[in-house]
Amino acid sequence: MDFPLNVVDVIQTTLKEKLPRSEYVILRRPLRTADPNNSIGLFPNDWMPREGSREMGFIGDTLGVYSVRIHLLVKVGNEEEGRAQYAVRAKKLRTILAHDADLHVRLGGLAEVDDSTQERLRRYGVRNQRFLNNELSGQFLFLATTEFWVETETSRV
Repeated sequence: MDFPLNVVDVIQTTLKEKLPRSEYVILRRPLRTADPNNSIGLFPNDWMPREGSREMGFIGDTLGVYSVRIHLLVKVGNEEEGRAQYAVRAKKLRTILAHDADLHVRLGGLAEVDDSTQERLRRYGVRNQRFLNNELSGQFLFLATTEFWVETETSRV
């Protein structure tokens, strides 16, 4: 599979292993308010070249950065309970993305060959995590949006 969907696959596999399946639903799309409590949504967000990363004999920039967004939705009837669950779950998600050894190994092996070029992962990290909360029809909704980035390098095969 090609970038960035291979990154989404690796994150999904890791989260399924690290989080209790009975507590979380993992979807490969942005989340909606109708999704169940403790839903996680994974989806590619964007790609940008690293300007100035041109190398001799190569047309275009050789480094690029993909952004993958990870949504975490907590829905509860009690606001205090929701805040407590939300804080713990958002931090756990962030910790897995930033420090998990299995995720690190899986991401390190990502590469793809297309025609006469190879794209391989160089480095990655968590850029930020944003928090939103709202009340809708008597239910408190808490959404954490985590931005995970990967830098890739393209070279001739």
